[in-house]
Amino acid sequence: STTRLGAELFLSGYNHKLQNLLERWILAFEEFESNLTPELVDRLKAKLEQELQNFFVYDPYQHAMYGMDEILMQVKYTPQDRLEVLKDLTLQDILAFHQRILCRFDLELLVHGNVTPTEAKMYATLLLDGLKPKPLLSSSGAASSSSNAMIPLRYERQ
Repeated sequence: STTRLGAELFLSGYNHKLQNLLERWILAFEEFESNLTPELVDRLKAKLEQELQNFFVYDPYQHAMYGMDEILMQVKYTPQDRLEVLKDLTLQDILAFHQRILCRFDLELLVHGNVTPTEAKMYATLLLDGLKPKPLLSSSGAASSSSNAMIPLRYERQ
């Protein structure tokens, strides 16, 4: 899902299958460009357009949440703005954006539940090896120093 600061990926379920799910997600992300077709883009655009048009008939609490986001975020695009941009969106635009995402990004990982510290490190390694992130640029233009820190938190029921 997208957030105001980026994207989030939630993986949950049976912990003995999480590695398989994560590996499949990484593979799908790597093969994104080869799997994206003009027909798929048209279907996704139509679905997103319908969702954006339906925004105006959402329940009042959803409008309130949108209003809260609008106040808290520095830049918030209205559904009308997004619909306008969606009209001209092309396959080439999406592929160029995908390349920009892969160019530089920051990765934060939280692993919790029935997972050992060794498994958590393995999941982090899978993501880092699969996505190969480059550090984000700081405001001065220099690459920020990234750290691979693992902070183990342990909670056990009494």
